[in-house]
Amino acid sequence: MTTNISRISGPVSFYYLKPKDSSGNLPLILLFGDVHFSYDNMCTDCTCEDEKNCCHAIYDDNFLKKLEKLARPNRPIDFYVEYFDNIYTRGFFESPLEKFIEPRFTFCYRHTVKNKYNCPAPGIRWHYSDIRMSQRKNNIENVFANVQNFTSFCSALKKRNILFGITQDEWLSFDKSTLLDKINRETFLKIDVSKTEEMHKIIDLIGDLQHLTIDKCAERIIDFIFVNKYPSLIYKQFKKQAKTSVFAEKSSIVKMMSDSLFRNIDFIQYKFDIKLLDQLKNFDLTGDYDVINNYLMIINAVFVDLYTILRITKKVESPPSLCIAYLGNAHITSIANSFLSTGKYEKKAFEEKDRKNEKRCLNFSNVFDDLRTSLKNRSPSSSSSSKNHHKLLVNAIPKNQKTSPKPKSSSSSSNKNSTKHHHKLLVKAIPKNRKTSSSSSSSSSNKNSTKYHYKLLVKATRKNRKTSPKPKS
Repeated sequence: MTTNISRISGPVSFYYLKPKDSSGNLPLILLFGDVHFSYDNMCTDCTCEDEKNCCHAIYDDNFLKKLEKLARPNRPIDFYVEYFDNIYTRGFFESPLEKFIEPRFTFCYRHTVKNKYNCPAPGIRWHYSDIRMSQRKNNIENVFANVQNFTSFCSALKKRNILFGITQDEWLSFDKSTLLDKINRETFLKIDVSKTEEMHKIIDLIGDLQHLTIDKCAERIIDFIFVNKYPSLIYKQFKKQAKTSVFAEKSSIVKMMSDSLFRNIDFIQYKFDIKLLDQLKNFDLTGDYDVINNYLMIINAVFVDLYTILRITKKVESPPSLCIAYLGNAHITSIANSFLSTGKYEKKAFEEKDRKNEKRCLNFSNVFDDLRTSLKNRSPSSSSSSKNHHKLLVNAIPKNQKTSPKPKSSSSSSNKNSTKHHHKLLVKAIPKNRKTSSSSSSSSSNKNSTKYHYKLLVKATRKNRKTSPKPKS
């Protein structure tokens, strides 16, 4: 009996997006949203004792293995998580999302044969997506995060007499060098003082943004990160887009940035005193940086969204058939809207966050079945398929023919002759009775003919593998 997953416990929302084009070139997209610092309102009686009404926690190994089984040859499943390759700190999210950054998942994100088998679902390609935390990467997005780390610290200090075990008066008494050293040592916030010059440029940029329209803000921010002393991880993914990608042009990245800023209407509602910029450059704890912190928080959040989208759509050797992302609810809402705005996707199923009680028990009925059916009907990508066909062809050719000396040919030999030679080897590899079987009607399409030859090739390959002698141990 096929298990129907009717409920998912943990996320507060989900979006299931399907490409309007049924060619299979674009991946299915499944987005899960989290609200940090709570495990409240998760599903009760979340088991699969009743296979018709199965419930899984999103981090349940059994659920992840079911997802893993949906992957197809040369069309893997990608899973993105709101984190980066930092040392795990217990209590970082204090929500179901935190389960995906616990030590048992560490091996999932290390893409090596040695490590992947220690992962609960090694058949899934696991990825980090929160470039704000990319401390080990020398990139401009992390410098933005450095500035926000300080403004966030100042905002928190205003509201508390004791912060990270140190009194407010003590924090205020430190000189700049001691202050930054204490923040880096005593808190999870990190400020790289070696990048102070670039931090000052970002602070000046924030000062300019409050005088610009949303569209101009987006343009200035993208220009700033694309041409900078420090490389941009967003730019790196942008350059990996295929020419046919809807995100292959810089203008499309600016539009995504603009749309995301507009959805955060607070971005343009508040202004701040320009004198605060000098205080911030001097790491002055007494400055009222709440508005500046709000600007930085929104910009850095959009960076995460852009990076995740461009990772999903970039050109790779084995493109995914399904992309899953589990991030904060605001992130996945923004990402879903960005994909829908391209006109390439439609919303197949969704459940948005309940604003009143933030329930963490989602109705997932029929979604998993649709995923399974849709992926089963998908064809392999053309690039991966052709490479796979070539491997099958090589395996199908009898060993003595593969190792026989090649005939001498001039350097001007055409690819046409090479193709004929490979075709002859392929025909010899196919069993005789199959070669002489009745051919299809003249009206059969080339596509059907290709599928027919492919089936013969696969069967011939399997037969050769079964009958070939095993090497002696």
